[in-house]
Amino acid sequence: MKVSRVACGLLLATTLAACRQVSRVLYRPPTVALRAVRLDAIGLTGGTLRISLLVRNPNFYPLSTAGMRYRLLVHDSVAIADGTDSTHRRVPANDSAVVDLPVQVSWRGLSAAGGDFVASGLVPYRIVGDITLDTPVGTHDIAVNQVGRFAPLR
Repeated sequence: MKVSRVACGLLLATTLAACRQVSRVLYRPPTVALRAVRLDAIGLTGGTLRISLLVRNPNFYPLSTAGMRYRLLVHDSVAIADGTDSTHRRVPANDSAVVDLPVQVSWRGLSAAGGDFVASGLVPYRIVGDITLDTPVGTHDIAVNQVGRFAPLR
């Protein structure tokens, strides 16, 4: 009886290790690049930015975004927005898709970026977070850490 339990345990451990190995072979992590940041609207309570990320899928099967968490920083340290997005988006096999994030920013956040905008017309930013992907070989998280500058009035 004890021998059969040990044998079942070893079989289960071997099967799980093989599944992990197959997952590593069948899944290649997508790349994420920041495409654009633009100001969509300004209102009484603040504004809405649209952050566009280009997700490239190197796999032979489509991916679906299950969720995103993000934080938008100016001056590499001042957080002006953070949140989550649970919209499901599809990234085709061996292709890419633009994923847009609508980000609400308070007037305090907009004023943190205002000095740079007045001085040069550009605002330095960093977006950090992660995108959760549903794949045929399980759920995977992709880290996002992109820096750049944007012109809010273009």
